[in-house]
Amino acid sequence: MFFNKKKYNFIFGMGEACSCSSALRSSNLQIRSLPFDWLFGSTFLGRVDMIVNDFENFLRIEDLELIGDNGIKTHLCDIYRNNFNGLIFNHDFLNGLQLESEFEKVSLKYKRRENRLYEFVNKSEKILVVWIDTPGVNWSLKKNEDFIEGHKKLCQKFPHKQIDLLVFCYEKGLDFKNKKYEKLNDYIEKYTFDYHKTYHKKKLLPDYAVDEKMLAKILKKYELDMTLKEKWENYCYKKFKNKK
Repeated sequence: MFFNKKKYNFIFGMGEACSCSSALRSSNLQIRSLPFDWLFGSTFLGRVDMIVNDFENFLRIEDLELIGDNGIKTHLCDIYRNNFNGLIFNHDFLNGLQLESEFEKVSLKYKRRENRLYEFVNKSEKILVVWIDTPGVNWSLKKNEDFIEGHKKLCQKFPHKQIDLLVFCYEKGLDFKNKKYEKLNDYIEKYTFDYHKTYHKKKLLPDYAVDEKMLAKILKKYELDMTLKEKWENYCYKKFKNKK
């Protein structure tokens, strides 16, 4: 039990993929859909620049290239790569439908999420930004300098806000007990270990699967300041999700 939790008015994930949004929601640190939820691709600095540049040209139909489907039977979607910013859309465009017929709906969804991000940043004093590496064959070592530079850019974009950055970096074979902890400066904390979840009910999981319970051991040190209404909405969301 942590009696001196770090409390924030707003917490949002930068990615790297589905695991970030999902892990934050599981730990009651995210209660709203935001721009980088369930998106793969690009880099930490690339995503920071999208925020700094007000998501200019974030999603244009001429930049999208079909590269396959996600193989999820319950939510089969075509996968599109954004050749302008490197983002991969795995869960947005339903399989078999024309891109033109789906694009406006998806574009409006992300515009709402962008506006929501700025709305809550602007009305918050203390903000926590979270980055979680996605393990797997495409994993690559991230530079501490990139996190420091990205944090500086966010602080310049949103002056008069306290912005902290929490980073989870993946290192294959490094167990939780022997995890590495670094404090890059007064506002950036970094944990490095192997949080790949190998099995679920004896079924082998893909190499990008993340053990959210392991991440929760660290995330429980943080708390999102919620109103009673928000707590109720979060409870209803999780109850509905668990019944699916």
